[in-house]
Amino acid sequence: MNKLIYCVRILVITLSFIALSVIDAAAKTNATDLLARLKHNVVSINAQYRSDNSQDGFGFIIAEEANSLYIATAKHLLVSGNPDDELKNIFVKFSTYQMDDYPADLVYMDSKYDFAIIKTARLEGVSWVRKCLGSKENLKRDQEVWFIGKYGRLHLSANPGRINAVMYYNTIITIEGFEIAPGTSGAPIICEDGIIGMIVRHTGTDVEGITIPLIKDIVIKSDRPWNLQKTGTKYRTGFYTGIGFGVGQADIQNENIEGAQQSRTGIDLEIRLGWAYSDNLMIGFENEMWYRSDDGQIYRHDSYAMLLTYYFGERSYIKLGPSYVWTKAEPLAIIKKESGIGFVGGIGAEYQLNANLTAGPGITIVYHKLDNVSVIYGSLALNFTWFL
Repeated sequence: MNKLIYCVRILVITLSFIALSVIDAAAKTNATDLLARLKHNVVSINAQYRSDNSQDGFGFIIAEEANSLYIATAKHLLVSGNPDDELKNIFVKFSTYQMDDYPADLVYMDSKYDFAIIKTARLEGVSWVRKCLGSKENLKRDQEVWFIGKYGRLHLSANPGRINAVMYYNTIITIEGFEIAPGTSGAPIICEDGIIGMIVRHTGTDVEGITIPLIKDIVIKSDRPWNLQKTGTKYRTGFYTGIGFGVGQADIQNENIEGAQQSRTGIDLEIRLGWAYSDNLMIGFENEMWYRSDDGQIYRHDSYAMLLTYYFGERSYIKLGPSYVWTKAEPLAIIKKESGIGFVGGIGAEYQLNANLTAGPGITIVYHKLDNVSVIYGSLALNFTWFL
């Protein structure tokens, strides 16, 4: 049996590494797919002045209202270096109609940040993605990021850059490693799960951007519409079911027998189902099963719990709730089942593999004390959850 437990431990560790590798590969594939989808949110911009000078850049759609599209861009594209040179015309090009220019109007310029909003008519055949925002957790040093927009075309960056610094309360980021060309200001900065900022300055491979939390705050305070949502918003919704497998250790003590205390490691299996009320809160039932047999002596532990699971951040969660516990341990004279009420708690993390499937490690602790028996049980499992 010890050899079996050892093999199960090795299997869980190996599968965890495989799962993380699959998740990493899926993230890179998702980033490529995401760039292709978000291309439809980006427009190229040409600003023309009275002196016949012009500037080129980019922007991305932030809202649609009354047959108009609202577009975020960099303010300096719309302001000439000559204070006497006024803005005359703004033209935009969409991914759907890249050969045609469409007029736009300036509707807002921020007084503090390099940010402006322009508005253009919504065209038949132009579609865009509202669920396009990345997680705030990705506003961190060394996060890989991409951009869309180069040489006046909706160019998808092939190689990622990395965030070098996040400053001023998550409002400004600097990036290194971008292959930037003049005229890229206003282009969205995109991580593996969505847009997290906008390019406002660049010199060679050094880039400065403003973040989505700042952009959203400016837009809302300017009383302009904002329709953007997080990518994968509310994938935790409705009915869910899941399974987990790993290893668990039970510390069992019979207080009526002196020295009757044993710790045993065995195979763990978890089955769960329930309902996700929101992206952060779920309630459901979980059955935790543990088993070990040594030379015909049986150790078994089952917990049937009603759990409340709360997600803090994008991936981490904590779960708590009461349980009905069933225990059997022949060496400790618990030959018939000992059952009663216990308590379950746990922590873990999950990574989204697709729109409905997540995977990740979890730790569960079960405690119960019956008439003369106390059990503390802990498990480490690799969990999979399907949201139906």
